[in-house]
Amino acid sequence: MADNPRQDLYLKISRNLVDRELTNLRNYVGGAEILPAGFVQKADAHQIFNLLEKEGKLEPGNLSFLSDILRKVGRHDYAEQADKISENESKVDVSRYFHKVTCEVSFKWDDLARELKFGRNEIRRIEASERNNKRRCREMLVRWRNREGKAGSLHTLKKALISIGERLTAEYLEAASLGDL
Repeated sequence: MADNPRQDLYLKISRNLVDRELTNLRNYVGGAEILPAGFVQKADAHQIFNLLEKEGKLEPGNLSFLSDILRKVGRHDYAEQADKISENESKVDVSRYFHKVTCEVSFKWDDLARELKFGRNEIRRIEASERNNKRRCREMLVRWRNREGKAGSLHTLKKALISIGERLTAEYLEAASLGDL
């Protein structure tokens, strides 16, 4: 345990919810049509949380949805733990990974820029202002972080890398980030 604090929490919650709390969790998630009721009625809490994560409801650095659900089923203790994990995840400074991204994908910097919601004109300005692809990639990443603030998360960067076919680089960032938390 402790390699992935959020998975550890999911497992801990799953092991410790009493039947009434699990039923309330299932009813809330299924009844509000957040997840398919057929799946939810047979799932344990760990499975529900993993599917919520897969569906984008529980993003890195933001477990507020989980906290809300836990408070609704009366588990304020676990909600507070989720808030702490979320706070720790959001402290990861994405810029510490820019060097690796620049070294690995600078030849696709403009594809990455488009995935990170840069417009054509801004891409052209970066291209004109920097003399090579490594510098362009770095400049684009810095502008993205400055533009997005905390929303410029490692999770968003990894998704963009995967979208441009750079899964190995995204996996490297994932593995490196686990040591940060």
